[in-house]
Amino acid sequence: MDNKQSRRINMYTLVAAFFLKYATIIGTYIPLLGQIVFFTDQEKELQLLLNQQGYGSKGKTLSKESLRAALIELVLSMTHKAKGWALISKNKEMIEMFDIYASDFKVKDNDFVTFVQIIMQNITSNITALIPYNVLAANVTAANTILADFMEVKDSPKQQIAVTKTATDAIVKQIVIIDNTLTIIDALLIGEFSMSNPEMVTEYNNDRLVANSISRHTAVKAHVYSDLAHMHPLMDAQVSIVSLNRTAHTSFEGEAEIVQFVGGAYTLSIVSPGYVQTNIPFAIARGKHVEFNVVLKPTLIHGKVTNKGIPVAGYNVNIVNTLFSVMTDENGEYNIYMVLDGEGVLEASNEGGDSVSKSFTMVNGQTLKIDIAF
Repeated sequence: MDNKQSRRINMYTLVAAFFLKYATIIGTYIPLLGQIVFFTDQEKELQLLLNQQGYGSKGKTLSKESLRAALIELVLSMTHKAKGWALISKNKEMIEMFDIYASDFKVKDNDFVTFVQIIMQNITSNITALIPYNVLAANVTAANTILADFMEVKDSPKQQIAVTKTATDAIVKQIVIIDNTLTIIDALLIGEFSMSNPEMVTEYNNDRLVANSISRHTAVKAHVYSDLAHMHPLMDAQVSIVSLNRTAHTSFEGEAEIVQFVGGAYTLSIVSPGYVQTNIPFAIARGKHVEFNVVLKPTLIHGKVTNKGIPVAGYNVNIVNTLFSVMTDENGEYNIYMVLDGEGVLEASNEGGDSVSKSFTMVNGQTLKIDIAF
């Protein structure tokens, strides 16, 4: 599918949502209602054809690329959480094992299968410890099912190509049918409501045109990373234009895109749990594209622990009722990274059982300096 077809399909989605929004008003005009019903049926048929580009009659994905992408996204989600568990548990072997990024999956098919199998074996071996981190047996089963489908498809490319080509040809014909239907709807809707409800007609025209021409396809894309070298993309970070109430989430490659909005001055907000919120002001003209590389800084609580004014090493510093726990270094200093927003209690203790606590509030990923004195 080329970009032009993709934009038209996006437009159909907007128009379908418009018809649902104004169903009560539109339903009073029977000739228009009949065409909308036909459009809705044809749009559903189009969605089925789109699915056939990636799915077979048994519900299994036939597109090797789609399977690979789905598997990477699912496995990365589990390994990120598993790495968090390993860091908190101070399990050096598992920290190294689960230190995995999207770029690690860019290998040949057979090596990809072996790599995923090793990861899943380690997740399965530690599944009991990982359950509190929302790495569940159901996630493991889903990943293994997708992996099995990938192994089946990678050895039958001719079948995949044939199914995809048949669906693509049908999609082209279906787009023509839908476009012809919308031409009739244009005439009926505008003719009936342009005087009595001009705001609704304007909204309809915007939905019809915004994805219909590349000159109106305004878009902002963010590439979100956790490192300055841009080697470690962040998945599921929230990218928003708050003033427009528009939000997207980053893929396993750290990419998120917001499209189809009016040009102007905005602020792009990027939020991910355990990282400092980043806001980027930007201006964009209608029909233009703009991209940003964003490196999120992990949240941090740091400070120094002293006993009678002297820095002390080997004291335990933890956040009460969590698994965040570190030891002070030879200078009595500590760092706790990726602390989530909210209220908490920081506690320092020594081997003798003495302890000192301090309350804190983490807001929007602040860096907090908290010194503790015994």
